[in-house]
Amino acid sequence: DARTVSWIVERRGALWGGEPRWELDESASPAEARHLALDSSAAERDLTWHAGWDLDEALRKVVEWYQAQRRNEDMRGVSMAQIEQFERSF
Repeated sequence: DARTVSWIVERRGALWGGEPRWELDESASPAEARHLALDSSAAERDLTWHAGWDLDEALRKVVEWYQAQRRNEDMRGVSMAQIEQFERSF
């Protein structure tokens, strides 16, 4: 699934509960700026790679990690738990 950068930022914001906020820079930008996207299809095709988590789950884990950091949790423990969860996804 190819997703635009704006979709990723919006989804991350929704998962975070609206924080931290962001705003689109409306100043002049390269023509391709409105078309920037995250797309792993070339890796899937050329390397026979597949994601262990879909993009939504990966974003959820990123948000969980940063929220844990903001709560001053044991980040080694949080990281190791997420690695174990990821490894179980295969």
